[in-house]
Amino acid sequence: MNKLNLHNEFLIITDKLDKNRGDLQILNSLVRQLHKYGLVYAGVEQFSNEQLRELTKQYWKFERKNFDKYFDGLTNTVSIDTLLKYSEHENPELHLRLIKENFPKEIAPQGEYWGKFHSLLWDEYPRRFHQQDTLHLNVVAFDMIQAVIEGEPTTNILTVLFSHIGVSPDMHSGNGTLKYHSVGRGFYGFGCGRPINSDLWQIVIPVAVVGNESIEIKNAFAREIFNHEWCERRYDLKDHYDLDPSECVMVPKPSIKTLIDIALMDKGLYFCGKCAEKVR
Repeated sequence: MNKLNLHNEFLIITDKLDKNRGDLQILNSLVRQLHKYGLVYAGVEQFSNEQLRELTKQYWKFERKNFDKYFDGLTNTVSIDTLLKYSEHENPELHLRLIKENFPKEIAPQGEYWGKFHSLLWDEYPRRFHQQDTLHLNVVAFDMIQAVIEGEPTTNILTVLFSHIGVSPDMHSGNGTLKYHSVGRGFYGFGCGRPINSDLWQIVIPVAVVGNESIEIKNAFAREIFNHEWCERRYDLKDHYDLDPSECVMVPKPSIKTLIDIALMDKGLYFCGKCAEKVR
């Protein structure tokens, strides 16, 4: 198999646990998932919800500048049809605005509709940012880790959010293509992965996305997100939008219902032909 030389330990960091909500059951399920892939559970640390919100508020003063920087990094044509697909169920307000603006099916960077598209997305971002369950992704990626670890991390990090959703103005993956799934939902993902340094990785699973669902669904959601993000790390696979979401673990799911339906099938690691070639 084509796999990277990886550290195999994971420290779990969470927001505040609620035993009555079944949070411990979900953590135990994720620990079993780690063991299934030959990974090592290195413990769990909790973080205060109140402090998380205060840290998030401090990032707001930088957000317009960061938003514009990421927007300026979009260099590929934007498919409005694809953005409509990813906003239809999870962000009906954005979906309706996209329809009302009567954009063409595709808009080119710096073209006639580019300024209007920028304004529409900037209107959307503050609406999501200021909701009570929102954490800035920098809080998740840096502040939570620094609060529990002295110095540089020596393990991978699995961040499990039971009460929060992480948002970011980062709207492309460094290749100039819009992140249709996260932007369509309102600048948040059902999960994310990122390098901590050249050796270590962080996976973020916001269980709060399915916070009102059963323990079975929460477990299935967390398992599916972990599989998606770990495949990116282990096999260097990337998100792609060109197939039915049931055909490949690397296709972002257009709605939470679709994700839940697939997650409950417990398909494990399922790949399209192109991804399977990289895994072999």
